[in-house]
Amino acid sequence: LGVNSTADTSKVREIKIQNDHLKKAVEQSRKLDLKGKGLPPAGQTGSQEGGSSSLPPAPRQRPLQATIVNCSGSSQTGAQAAADARNAGFVVLSITTGNPMDQTQVLINSGSSRAEERVGSLPFNYTLLRGSVNPGSGDVVIYVGKDYSK
Repeated sequence: LGVNSTADTSKVREIKIQNDHLKKAVEQSRKLDLKGKGLPPAGQTGSQEGGSSSLPPAPRQRPLQATIVNCSGSSQTGAQAAADARNAGFVVLSITTGNPMDQTQVLINSGSSRAEERVGSLPFNYTLLRGSVNPGSGDVVIYVGKDYSK
């Protein structure tokens, strides 16, 4: 059932699979390989009718969430930063006011490559901090400083 090719393409070795469960798994894998290459599975020609797929849909990732802490001293700046965060694809959980800060800082969970990639699309300057974000604050906390500008 399975075919294993070696470096010398003139030599092809047939592998006998004894277990029916493994045979089905190999057949399914071969169908997926052929489907990914735009080829119909063995024994079929043309396109499938009905358009249904035996593959489950890819799991949806939950959107990244952000909390905005306005430390700029200007009441409008928090709302502007929240709009920027939404435009970058974040769901804004809340906007609060914090103690004044000179520089804008963005705190992400250490090791969260998704969050780090997404904050890269924020349209303002900030210092990136990696640490531990309180789960109630989402994935990212944006501390908007006095230097906030686009």
